[in-house]
Amino acid sequence: MPTVGWIHEGIIDRFWESQPKSTLDAHPEPIYVCNCCGKEFFSSEELKLHYNLEHPLELPAIYINGQPLMRESTLRSALRVSDVEVVQCEACHVRPDGGAWETLTVPDFRKRLVEPDNSTWTVRLVHKREVDQARTEEEYHIRFRIPQPTALNAVDALFIGSLVVDELRHSHLQSYEAGLPAEAPVKEYGSALGDYALGIILKERRNPTHAPVGFEEFAVKMRSALEVLRLFHRPVALAVSGSIRFNLNDFSAGAPPTTPDLAIGLNFFKGVCHAGQQDLACLVLQDPSKRANSAVCPVDETTARILAACRSLDTESGLSLTELEALRQLTRGTAPVSEQDLAKIHVICAEGYLRLGFKNDALPHLHAIRFDPMLKQWAHCRLEEYSNHDS
Repeated sequence: MPTVGWIHEGIIDRFWESQPKSTLDAHPEPIYVCNCCGKEFFSSEELKLHYNLEHPLELPAIYINGQPLMRESTLRSALRVSDVEVVQCEACHVRPDGGAWETLTVPDFRKRLVEPDNSTWTVRLVHKREVDQARTEEEYHIRFRIPQPTALNAVDALFIGSLVVDELRHSHLQSYEAGLPAEAPVKEYGSALGDYALGIILKERRNPTHAPVGFEEFAVKMRSALEVLRLFHRPVALAVSGSIRFNLNDFSAGAPPTTPDLAIGLNFFKGVCHAGQQDLACLVLQDPSKRANSAVCPVDETTARILAACRSLDTESGLSLTELEALRQLTRGTAPVSEQDLAKIHVICAEGYLRLGFKNDALPHLHAIRFDPMLKQWAHCRLEEYSNHDS
């Protein structure tokens, strides 16, 4: 019997083959969209490359009181949880005092960071991006040296009783160091005050030194002391920090409060270095009328004379010719005077002579500082001003 099945099948096949192909069953190529900028890519490799080039993974970081914490840091003041901020971080690994590693969440890490007062931590912060599994770490080494207020009060009293004297000597410093406590947090604070006192002794050279220590080593000792003391908002620490800045000619704006005499001196030189814009926020620690009975910081003789001159310039009477000549002799004598103090003396003498109308006496002092990085602008302005006046 004849059949037509194979013919019927062929007709159906030819029908469907002649129709346009449907796209309903096709699988579209995947498109990878960057969730940072919205750019589109046709492969995950292209997307990962884009992230690495255009959106590099940021390092995690710790902030204390709004300031980034250095990778090698020492904390010397008590903290609150609100003082600590951790950014770009999903996990914190902590190793206190060389012990076992602990993994903490960011909230738990912030709570734990405010607890130690005498410890050393290694901290690793981890930042991971889920979209491409990229990962970065940052490691911190944090020393906690946070003394108790009562211990600090005792050291301050010891410093004032032992080292705030008219003629500071090694014997005073030895007596002071013998009375310091042994606990590391407060001892480092006390040693910083001792370094400042040693800086004064090296600067004044009242007695022959027992070791070949150069005169300019006083600046090294003072900088070392400032690194510690600048972290303490206490009357003695603030006074000593202000004296160190004055000794090292650090007249930057926004310095913390200090003693009345130092505030006058710092403000005078801030006005010189910053085009007459004195830092009126340079506050004092106590009433100036009480300064004679409330000394909290020793200063060397040269600094005392410079501060006295600044007080005189701060008044309408200014400096007399006799006072100016006595101060000028410091630049001509055989006793060593630091380069920082020489610059200050030249400024005071130049300003004092100019106010009295003795231009020829002021010119050598202006020329002496015309290349000083901080003072040259003031010196050139003064020279130009009086050159124009003559013409």
